[in-house]
Amino acid sequence: MPPKAKTSVDRPRTRTGKRQKISIEIDRDILDHYVRLGPDWQSRMSEALRRAVEL
Repeated sequence: MPPKAKTSVDRPRTRTGKRQKISIEIDRDILDHYVRLGPDWQSRMSEALRRAVEL
């Protein structure tokens, strides 16, 4: 049986396992880029921010 494709349900929420709901203003073009990536875009944005600050 081939391995199951990874879905957003299979991904851990974060490295720490904790998220904080916030309100933030982001340039529209940046938000549009991440939303176009599809489901789980918030996690991808979080990972990009994590890389930017080298965590």
